[in-house]
Amino acid sequence: QLLREESGAEVKLQAELEAVREELDQRREEQLLREESGAEVTLQAELEAAREELEQRREEQMLREEAEDEAAAAQAAHVQDRLDEMLQGAWFEKLAFRRQVRQPRFVRLTRDFQYLEWSAKEDCDFKRMPINAVLRVDYGDASRTYRALEFGRDAPPVSLCFSILTPSRSLDLIAQSERQVKVWMLGLNEVVPYRPERQRFTAQEFRLRRALLRLEDGEGDGEHELGAQQLGLGGAKSGTYSRARSADGSGGKRRAVRRLFSGQWR
Repeated sequence: QLLREESGAEVKLQAELEAVREELDQRREEQLLREESGAEVTLQAELEAAREELEQRREEQMLREEAEDEAAAAQAAHVQDRLDEMLQGAWFEKLAFRRQVRQPRFVRLTRDFQYLEWSAKEDCDFKRMPINAVLRVDYGDASRTYRALEFGRDAPPVSLCFSILTPSRSLDLIAQSERQVKVWMLGLNEVVPYRPERQRFTAQEFRLRRALLRLEDGEGDGEHELGAQQLGLGGAKSGTYSRARSADGSGGKRRAVRRLFSGQWR
């Protein structure tokens, strides 16, 4: 009887242990399923976030490329406009350096982009300067034009002066307006051969340099412009641009700012 009871208890215990084992296995499987389901949801969310980020980056890249294409097209159009103006020619005051005389001259770029020409008339008797002989183009207070006239009674605005230099000569010019200077300075960048010693202005650098020149010379923020009479056109006498200077005035300010930005534009 005792054996039968012990055997029955053992069978019952085995059955209970088996049931507990099955329940534990079931719970473990359910836990694994829940974890797998949670991991899958997390993975799906991460994949979706990555997909959205990639799509956003793709759109941003497309917008940047479109903006760069538009900027390049606009830049090409500006370059072409400048070259067209240089081909058509413009009137400047040319400084006869040895005699310190300012003479109106019509200056243009030849159609083959190989020469700069200038003359007292628009249609004949042109002198020439080979483009490939140009060593550098100096602007503002770095130009021979301004340095020769800086302390004279009729000194022109510094922001209208520039000089084109070759080994044998220079073409020293005073423009009618700052826009004209910009057209020719940036236009010459496109046609003059590259040389390590020659400063090449970008449009942004030119605007900064011009702003510094205005600050140095106490000219303010407005653009300078010389009229036809000031340039000596239409029979008028070669013009002047008078500006009083004192030893401690704009000259002193120019020297102070030049020291502040020493070496940046040379």
